[in-house]
Amino acid sequence: MAAALGKLKQWLARKRTSRPSSVSLGPPPALLERYLQYKRLLAANSAILTTVADIQVKMDEGFLFDMNYVREACDRLGQEVEAMVGALNGMAGGRYAALDAARRQVAHLVAEELIGAKLQPAPLALPLAEVREGLSYGGKAEKLGDLTRLGLTVPAGFGVSAYAQKLFFESGGLEEFIREAISHSQIRNLESLREAGEAIQAKIMAQPLPPELSLAIALHLAQLSSSRVAVRSSALQEDSFFSFAGQFESVLNVPRDQVEARYKEVIASQFTPRALYYCHASGFSYQELAMGVLVMEMVPVKCAGVLYTDDPRGGEGAIINAVSGLGSLAVGGVVEPDIYRVEGGRIAAQHVGEKSHMHVAAPEGGVLDVATPADLQGPCLAEDQALALAELGNRVKQHFGMPQDIEWALDTQGRFSLLQARPLRVSRQLKAEYLPPQIKGAEMLLSNGIIASRGAAAGPVYLLRDGALDAIPQDAVLVTSRALPEYGVVVGRVAAMVCEAGSATSHLATVLREARIPALFGAKGASALLHPGDVVTVDAYYGSIYAGRLEELLKVPRGGDDAVRQTRAYKVLERVLKYITPLNLLDPRAANFHPDGCRTYHDITRFAHEKAMEELFQVSAGRLDEEGARRLVSTIPLELNIIDLGGGLSPEAA
Repeated sequence: MAAALGKLKQWLARKRTSRPSSVSLGPPPALLERYLQYKRLLAANSAILTTVADIQVKMDEGFLFDMNYVREACDRLGQEVEAMVGALNGMAGGRYAALDAARRQVAHLVAEELIGAKLQPAPLALPLAEVREGLSYGGKAEKLGDLTRLGLTVPAGFGVSAYAQKLFFESGGLEEFIREAISHSQIRNLESLREAGEAIQAKIMAQPLPPELSLAIALHLAQLSSSRVAVRSSALQEDSFFSFAGQFESVLNVPRDQVEARYKEVIASQFTPRALYYCHASGFSYQELAMGVLVMEMVPVKCAGVLYTDDPRGGEGAIINAVSGLGSLAVGGVVEPDIYRVEGGRIAAQHVGEKSHMHVAAPEGGVLDVATPADLQGPCLAEDQALALAELGNRVKQHFGMPQDIEWALDTQGRFSLLQARPLRVSRQLKAEYLPPQIKGAEMLLSNGIIASRGAAAGPVYLLRDGALDAIPQDAVLVTSRALPEYGVVVGRVAAMVCEAGSATSHLATVLREARIPALFGAKGASALLHPGDVVTVDAYYGSIYAGRLEELLKVPRGGDDAVRQTRAYKVLERVLKYITPLNLLDPRAANFHPDGCRTYHDITRFAHEKAMEELFQVSAGRLDEEGARRLVSTIPLELNIIDLGGGLSPEAA
């Protein structure tokens, strides 16, 4: 190599003496452009590798991500692969048009996976016992149909398919109106969402149902014996691992002659500000949701509530909450429910809530909020009833093969009915060495919080007054008097949430756990103890709040979540990766090393990189001077071309 370098120096010296000093050997424009395109190709290749590495880390290590991340990552990959192919064609004068055709085909396959299966035609309505997965009746109806066939007690009813909504929207031009209204709204501006949502809802309520849909509802309604029904949402993605808890409308105690109007009300609830925001935050477009509706006979209830077959915070045992009367207050975060913890076939803990008021069915239809009679202010469930309910929940859990969030009712005859079952997101139990210490010496402001969503976060206190959701600053600790489902609209803005009422089984708690936002509920006195603007640390490991920012708590790793692998985003990305990461073009000498052999983005980048190397460095012997290149003559067996890209071979460069 030393001899070769010596030869190169001698050659450069001869060049300096044999040419006038005013002559430059700068690169021809064609060669310089080829080099610049090569640099663009390498930059795109590097960006592709970075994005793929980030995807693989998130999938392998259990990070929570949503469909927004999946779409953005796929968009970045598509753009960089397009840039890489474009750069290669720029180097080669467009000779690799077939590679761009292969790229477009792979991009089309990726896009199809992101869009998902198109809504297929289905019967407009079916009895609940005939509703099965894949018929576009929505998760709530499909799971209750499954439990009905299992022989468990579920109120009689029927499902109205999401395909019926499609027919409804198409019949009156609603689809185009909705698309236009949403396209002009700003997802992070609550007032903009409110205006768009109200316009859409008004349009839906004013539009008559198609005659065939009205007939289908009437025929199935005639098969029910009860004069009053519940009309409930059952969106296609509802009750999946993104629960949409409390985001859509359900209407109780509906007279038969009002079912059509309440059907439209439930359909329209997809377009409330909180539903639109949750939909966006969970990575869904409104077209992907498509609302099925569930119509069920009302149960004459004594009490109702929610059963978690497992502690969603990672603890042991099942958790039951119960309220007197209808179950609408059990998940609304307004009253304090009874709470039972069942472990190993026994009641491990019991708390009787204050249950000052309750919901009952009104004689004329709808729901009344009344004071709870004295005889209903005691425990809702006897010990044997709580144990029987926990065992019923365990049967549902075993059937579906995963923890469940179950809504139940106990009728006046002492019989349990199942009103809903959906997957329950359960945090992995933190190992003892990863639990944060109970902080000593720090100023503890509050220590009575119920852990609704585990974790720790710090930020300035913001007391919610008069429903001023728009004014909540980014990364604030939001303090509220109640745990209302509509507060889910701010999950993308708050660091933590503290509610003076509510339970870990409320709809809002479910939404906060999905978003992995630390939260304490039942934190009585929080509004008086916490002052606006003061920085506090919410310790949702032990149920405490401290003054200031405590790094000892904030540095604790929350760990991955096994349920992440069951989310829609994970499953979609898993399917998309089959068009991204596999490499089929292993050998440049193989017959399939050709644009027609490219099946994935990895194949395309491999092919483009290999051909770019050839295009840049394959300089023909007869065109050395034209290309701004010189071949180094050496006594060692080394073939080396020196390419002048910036006047490096000019006499002035010596």
